[in-house]
Amino acid sequence: GVAALHSSRVAAQQERQYLLVIGSKTDPGGLILNPFEGNRTMINKLFALAQERLDKNRRYRQMIAEIDSLSNADLVEMGAFQSDLYAAAHRQVYGS
Repeated sequence: GVAALHSSRVAAQQERQYLLVIGSKTDPGGLILNPFEGNRTMINKLFALAQERLDKNRRYRQMIAEIDSLSNADLVEMGAFQSDLYAAAHRQVYGS
């Protein structure tokens, strides 16, 4: 009767709240349209972050390789120490 109807409404409301928490979308009837939509967005962001970090690391390693290829005469001519160039490369790629 009334108690069963109330408990089913409460269960449906709790399910909708749960789906909102996990980021899934529901249609007006409460059916799940795509239960993995929120997770897919999060995974895409994680992959993008990983790719960005890999790209930065690759750029940094390329710069270090260029610095390592400089001879002592090149460093003297530039008036720079190798350690200063390493620090500058790190700042350029990763920031402060």
